[in-house]
Amino acid sequence: LRVRGATDGLVRQGQLTEERVREWEEELRASEIRKALILDSAIDCILTADHDGRIIEFNAAFVRLFVEPKWPLNGGTASIDGIMLSEVMPFANLFHNVLKTGEDIWDRDLRFQNTILHATIFSIEKHCLVGGIIQDITKPAVHKEQVIRKAREVIQKQLATTQQIAYL
Repeated sequence: LRVRGATDGLVRQGQLTEERVREWEEELRASEIRKALILDSAIDCILTADHDGRIIEFNAAFVRLFVEPKWPLNGGTASIDGIMLSEVMPFANLFHNVLKTGEDIWDRDLRFQNTILHATIFSIEKHCLVGGIIQDITKPAVHKEQVIRKAREVIQKQLATTQQIAYL
């Protein structure tokens, strides 16, 4: 990403210095690096795809789950930018449906290999850009989180029912 196009006119008019533009560019690069580190440390798969279903951005968890089983990397890094989702993911049609309909969010539980995945697929730019977060809900830590969340929901409902009965 570059700040140049947006700032050239301001520099020519003397409203902005070249030094400040360089500082902004450095801050932007640092921000992009932080974002990449955060995405790659996430245990859930995170990806974006364009209107054709081509992968634009992805994290390391996406590569581990969907890419490495098809194309072993042997310690290398994945270069899958621009590859079609359908080449690496059996349920790419869900992403295409979100792109086609422009709906904001689809939540689905999907069977994949020996796991159950929870996919949240959302429109970033209607009909142009779609994003997805895919969580392996068969992992013990994730399963524990879901059990706790469901238990809290049940407790809240029971509490509400008890309060209603108490008011009778």
